[in-house]
Amino acid sequence: AGDLRGDLAGRQHQFAQVVGIEGREENLAKARFARDCLGLANFDLRQGDVRRVSPDREGRFDVTLCLGILYHIEDPALFDFVMTLGRMTTRLLVVDTHVALRGKTTVRWEGADWNGRRMIEHAPGSTPDQVRDRRWSSLDNPTALWLTEASLLKLLTRAGFTSIHLCKA
Repeated sequence: AGDLRGDLAGRQHQFAQVVGIEGREENLAKARFARDCLGLANFDLRQGDVRRVSPDREGRFDVTLCLGILYHIEDPALFDFVMTLGRMTTRLLVVDTHVALRGKTTVRWEGADWNGRRMIEHAPGSTPDQVRDRRWSSLDNPTALWLTEASLLKLLTRAGFTSIHLCKA
């Protein structure tokens, strides 16, 4: 690992500037540890809520990685977040998310119907400590909206993304 760290640190000018946003301090500490072990000086880690990102504050990016977050967001914040990604991303958005196989819920947003399924993020009556300790769930919303594949593709198109490649496992 020492050789790898030295090699990476010596070639920092070849790497992109990276901004990572994480809502929970415990997860952020793990990311900082990995960044520091690898000597990635161009990796800026910030604690924050992705539902509140903006191009004015975070900037615009050639590539945006939206990994494992969409299926933790409730509407209308889900729609607003994807539209913000469209304004922040200049070339490529990579999305890793769950989708609803069938739409059991229809949501009206911006004059269109969006199909999906509501999923429970936190049980009713969860205490703030219980919500905080569920590190792989939403920061605070009790439910999330998983869009169907068709609705997700429609939303990405509306956000300005012109080419979409699907990889299914």
